[in-house]
Amino acid sequence: MNPISIIRRIVKQPFVIATNILAWLEDYHFPASFTWRTKLNHVLERYEPDTTQFFKNTITPGMTVVDVGANLGYFTRLAASLVGPTGNIYAFEPDEENFLLLKKNTEHLTNVHILQSAVSAIDGAVTFYLSHKMGMHSLLEKNGSDRSVTVPSTTLDRLYEKTDIHFVKIDVEGAEESVFHGMKKLLSRKPIIVFEYN
Repeated sequence: MNPISIIRRIVKQPFVIATNILAWLEDYHFPASFTWRTKLNHVLERYEPDTTQFFKNTITPGMTVVDVGANLGYFTRLAASLVGPTGNIYAFEPDEENFLLLKKNTEHLTNVHILQSAVSAIDGAVTFYLSHKMGMHSLLEKNGSDRSVTVPSTTLDRLYEKTDIHFVKIDVEGAEESVFHGMKKLLSRKPIIVFEYN
């Protein structure tokens, strides 16, 4: 290792330690692949700043929020803090490893309900394509899909039969159309929707 790399590692070490302490204090769990900067952005609510600010400007106490494609739970946790004890969050994540992180990151939040399921246009089993990147799994087969698994799926209209829904966040790596086809009744309610179009 060259001297510059050694110096960089020494300079970076306090930031790594401080970030890990903050994550521990906030009961935040991350995959080993995350850098200290990525972890810090999550802990300080600076991840995807425009979407984060939209959540803060829009979600109010008592709302019911649905997080489709919750991943490790950043937006689930953020929404949970905004709706307060009178609100509810329903977080869907079909990937097994991501779901375990989601569970760890939300088990202390009594207003969060997590479901290990995809959301699409159907109730039943669907093929889920896995990527080597944790945030890139999808119901759509695309370049970079290493393998596939069968996972359960539900529709947002099925959830809407059980509870009112005010706000929906969708991040499903290209399968947005399928999610919308499964929420036609909910759309008539005109909930607030924020989604990543891929």
